[in-house]
Amino acid sequence: MNILLIIKNFSMGGAETHVRELANALAEQGHKVYLVGRDGNQKQQLDKRVQFVPLKLGDIGYVYFVFWLRRFIKRHNIQLVHGHQRMAISMGSWAARLTRVPCVATIHGQLKHDIRSRAVRKQLSQVICVRDETARQVAQCELLKDKSRVILNGVSEYPAIHSSEPFHIMYGSRHDQRHAWLILLLIKDVIPRLKARFPQLKLTVWGDGKCHDEIAAAASQCNQQFSQTVTLGGYTTKLGQEYQAADLVIACARSAMDALVAGRVTLAANYHHLGDVVSEQNYQRLKANNFEAKGYPKPDAQTLIEKISDYFSNRDAYQTSMAALQSHILADLTVRASLASTLTVYNDAMKKHHHEGN
Repeated sequence: MNILLIIKNFSMGGAETHVRELANALAEQGHKVYLVGRDGNQKQQLDKRVQFVPLKLGDIGYVYFVFWLRRFIKRHNIQLVHGHQRMAISMGSWAARLTRVPCVATIHGQLKHDIRSRAVRKQLSQVICVRDETARQVAQCELLKDKSRVILNGVSEYPAIHSSEPFHIMYGSRHDQRHAWLILLLIKDVIPRLKARFPQLKLTVWGDGKCHDEIAAAASQCNQQFSQTVTLGGYTTKLGQEYQAADLVIACARSAMDALVAGRVTLAANYHHLGDVVSEQNYQRLKANNFEAKGYPKPDAQTLIEKISDYFSNRDAYQTSMAALQSHILADLTVRASLASTLTVYNDAMKKHHHEGN
């Protein structure tokens, strides 16, 4: 197929990384893939067969962008449009309607945020949800309930080139305000108190963003008290590979999936919720929410200390549980798993579109 992927931003973030990996996987299977979005560092990792077209999408000039996409679809004989993020989904759906091709949307967040318009919902051929919570929202929408499916944003697999280092904690994310809050909590309040019990303990933080300087200052202050305890690894395009050196990863959503595919024990946590270490007992429940610990309380220093201490005190049991989960993880969370399901959605969208005579 000739496929057009559209996304507003193409720099750091889970949706952006997923779109890059999806584009590469589709190209590897012989599809002609075009990707339209704002210029960003993800383009450096695109397969050379993917044709990236930089376009600074924005609310100002909305109609212009719709007709620009309409011309692009016609010029390149696009057979299917796949939108990611609110603006790209909206513009893509209108351009697809004007050219009479099917449009698929992936909801990376909440339905009310990603697909607000009733008109856009009506025009979509198929909808992909990345968590069960979103699927339940879609099931209550009359215009979407019969054309949705849950597909996790699969992550890349890397050869096992690192062995884990005992008492090495990792956290990887964009350094925005919410992630920075949790990183600073770890650096300022959690790590110093854990060092007394676990002298070998160290923390590596991956990522970059507007709060990086604040995080760097806190890391420097911590290292003045505890030498070489906190390392800032910067932005990486291979987070899953980096995670292989970790003993414990603190993460949620796509970062958690990167860690789990890498075989690392993972504590599900973000700004909103501090959950448990992923295990055989809670894997299915956490997977259903894209490894966000919905229903758990907001993180605090004392609870983080207790959960991290529990892991280090019972490492063998947690490692055994992770080993037992690995076959399920590879079947559920990898790019190859999500690609097969995504192609099924594409084929269903094409058939539905043809059947309706568009």
